[in-house]
Amino acid sequence: MTVLAVLSLLLLAYTIAGYPLLQTAVARFRPRPVDAADPTDTDAPVSVVICARDEGPRIQTRIANLLAMDYPAERLEVIVVSDGSVDGTDEAVLGYGDPRVRLIRQDRPMGKAAALNAGVAAASHDLLLMGDARQTFAPDVARLLLSHFHDPTVGAVSGRLEIRPEHGSGAASGVGASYWSLEVRLRAAESAGGSVIGVTGAIYALRKVCFAPLPEGTVLDDVLIPMRAALKGYRVLYDTRAVAVDAKPVSDAGESARKVRTLYGNLQLLRLAPELFLPWKNPLWFRFVSHKILRLFLPLFFGGALIFSLAAGGWLSWFGVLQAVGWLAAWYAWKTKNNSRPGRVLSALLLLNLAVIRAWVRFLRNDDQVWSAASSNHPGDREG
Repeated sequence: MTVLAVLSLLLLAYTIAGYPLLQTAVARFRPRPVDAADPTDTDAPVSVVICARDEGPRIQTRIANLLAMDYPAERLEVIVVSDGSVDGTDEAVLGYGDPRVRLIRQDRPMGKAAALNAGVAAASHDLLLMGDARQTFAPDVARLLLSHFHDPTVGAVSGRLEIRPEHGSGAASGVGASYWSLEVRLRAAESAGGSVIGVTGAIYALRKVCFAPLPEGTVLDDVLIPMRAALKGYRVLYDTRAVAVDAKPVSDAGESARKVRTLYGNLQLLRLAPELFLPWKNPLWFRFVSHKILRLFLPLFFGGALIFSLAAGGWLSWFGVLQAVGWLAAWYAWKTKNNSRPGRVLSALLLLNLAVIRAWVRFLRNDDQVWSAASSNHPGDREG
C-alpha cells in the first residue's frame, strides 16, 4: 500500500506541477532560439484557409478582417471551404467581389477534417494560415506568424486565442480562464525550449509540405497536424503576440463539453495515429505523453492517491484526508460559483476530472460518430 500510495502521489504531482516546472526550467536554462525574420520584412505568399458551415451572417465580415491584415495584398489569398452550408454562406463568399477570395464547396456536411483537406489541396502557396469563421485576427497576425518560417527548422507556429465572454458569463469564464492561463505559460515554455504539443486551431500557420490528409472524423486536427510536422523533424512554435479574438457566451456546460471533446480527441489519436505513442518514431514523445496523455489518467492518479494513502495509514493517511477535504472544497466552490482564485482553481480541477471520465466513457463506447459530424465552424479549440 505504501509503494502504491507514493507512486500515485508522484504521478499526480508530476502531471499537475512537475512537467510544467520542468519545461519552465528547460526554457530558462536550455532555450532553443529561432532564426526568425523581422515581421515588418515578412511578405511570403500565403493562403488563408477558413472552414465554415452556415456562417452566412458573418462570413463577409470575417473575410474583410483577413484582407485588412497588415500584409501585402498581392501576396494573400483567402480560401473559404463551405461544409454543406444551406444558409447563404456560399452566395456571401461568391458575392464578396474580390479576386483573392475563393470558394470551395462541399455539397454535404463532412466535418472540419474533410474541409481542411479540401482547403489545403486548393491552396496556391507553400505557407498556410489557418483559422475559423467566428474569430477575428489582429492586424499583425500574418506577419508575426510567418516571420518564423525564415528558420527552415520551423514547420508550424500557433498564435493565441483570447476568449472574451459575453456579458453574464463571467463566472464560468473565470474557471476556464484559470486553466487557460496555466496552459498558455506551459506552451510558451515548451516553445522556448523546443516545440509545443499542438496548436490553437483558430490561429496557426503551417508549411504546406507538413500537411497530410486528415482521417475522416478527426477531432483534434490541431494536434494531429502539428505532430505530423514534428514527425518530419520540424519544430512547432507558439507566439503569444499573434492574437485571435472570439467573443461568445461562456457557461459551465459549454466549457465542460469543450473539455470532453478535447480529451476524447486525445484518446482518438490512439486509433488514428498510433505512431505518436511510439518513442522511437515520435521525437516529441516525452512531451506528448507528459502534456497530453498523463492528463487522461488524472482520476486514476487521484483515486489511487486517496485510497492507497488511507490504506497505508501513518503519515501517508494525511494525504488521503487532505484530498478528501480538497474535493469537498472544490465541489462547494463550483456549486457556489466562488470566483476567488482558489475557488476557480478548485472548480477547474473538479471539472477537468469529470471531463476525463466522460471522455473515457465515450471512447470505450467507440463513440466516434458523436464527433465525426462536428460542425466545421466549431470554435478553434484553445487546448489543441
